[in-house]
Amino acid sequence: MRNDIATIILSIIILGKSIGIINILLGKYTSNFVSYFTVAPIDSYQLKDLSKEEQKKFNYLASLSSVIDIIISFVIIIFLSKVTIEVILFLSFLLYANSLFFSKYMSKVFKLIY
Repeated sequence: MRNDIATIILSIIILGKSIGIINILLGKYTSNFVSYFTVAPIDSYQLKDLSKEEQKKFNYLASLSSVIDIIISFVIIIFLSKVTIEVILFLSFLLYANSLFFSKYMSKVFKLIY
């Protein structure tokens, strides 16, 4: 039962991040999926102030972060019933650390205010 609940939660995260990636690539930065499931909530006026090159870099970094999160989530789902709880906690920490790393890096590079 516990594994089923964790799998459902991770599946929702994977779906949200996938839709968030699509919205970022389409330029819909104000979408709820972008603000809830990607690196950080984004105001569209902050991205309009960036140059085209910086916007492309932002798209790349946000998409890369989401893809890494999706891969980590898949690994957690695959190993959920086969490994001990310590490994699951470590992988969950990696999921959190990835988002934290990318949000700090992006706010530093683009000087975004959240």
